Amino acid sequence: MEEFNLDKSFLVATSSGSTGSQMKYKYNNKWFKVDTNGYESIAEVLACCILEASNCNDYVRYHRCIINGRNGCYSESFLKDGERLMTFEDLYYFNTGESLTEKIMGLSGISERIQFVKSTVAEFTGIDVSDYVDVCLSLDYITRNGDRHLNNFAVIEGERGYRVAPVFDNGDAFFSNYSKFEPWCTLDECLDTCTAKPFSGSFDAQFSCIKNSLKVDYQLVRKLIGEQPEGRGKQTALYLIEKYRNIFCNDTQEIKSF
Repeated sequence: MEEFNLDKSFLVATSSGSTGSQMKYKYNNKWFKVDTNGYESIAEVLACCILEASNCNDYVRYHRCIINGRNGCYSESFLKDGERLMTFEDLYYFNTGESLTEKIMGLSGISERIQFVKSTVAEFTGIDVSDYVDVCLSLDYITRNGDRHLNNFAVIEGERGYRVAPVFDNGDAFFSNYSKFEPWCTLDECLDTCTAKPFSGSFDAQFSCIKNSLKVDYQLVRKLIGEQPEGRGKQTALYLIEKYRNIFCNDTQEIKSF
């Protein structure tokens, strides 16, 4: 595993979110994240295994590494010169001065909330983010990523307008956060207590309101996850794949037919 010694001059932010604080560095056009709550870096790599076995080509590739003696991961920056990341939350605030999260929580139905976000982003940017949102929510349904708040959906603004961001930030997947899922809890217990974001606390309810745009080759994803190191993360990934086996495809050819 690669090791990096990064001093404080490369520390971009110590971000605090719903899953706690996390140190992030930027060095040599790469982003580095240190594990602070559990095995976030392993969760990122396992999510990449699912996406690699799917019809989704636009996602951030994460690689496990050691950062200043601690477990973490890095990814290549996906922004080109002159571009900036605009999360859905930031985009809405920039155009309205209001919180998008608070706005959708004022809407009664899950489908209504999802459609409001899709149509509002389209109105502000001129691009259709429907498949992108559906892919993210489909991935979260499989991986039980409970931290898909509206700052983890984004578009990229450049000189010629906007484009959809790649799928990114899956570190809360696979029950990786020990502050929420204590390591002695069974996987069934973790599944019973995990909650979703941002349109509902229920993964099932969110998934029922979207088109499952993410098509995953069951045999290939089992192979890719099987190649990962043994541990709680790998065990959880295999457990969840079997739990939701019915939404996977049987082979790569079946994926190509969609």
